[in-house]
Amino acid sequence: MTNVVLTDAGRQAVEHGLPRRNAFLASALGALSDDALHALEEALKDIERCVTHGEPPVQAERGDMPAIE
Repeated sequence: MTNVVLTDAGRQAVEHGLPRRNAFLASALGALSDDALHALEEALKDIERCVTHGEPPVQAERGDMPAIE
């Protein structure tokens, strides 16, 4: 993981793009069922845990899927 610091111009660019990003996410995710959104949320938590702490996904610990090496 790489941490960065945005300049004022970078912050302005991000803020300028947020409405388009939010519209895309609403369009892309809006049709998903509650179950699908929950599954996505759990998968994203696993990914964040792997990236942040180097921990394997919970499923890999149970042997349901191969561990990331």
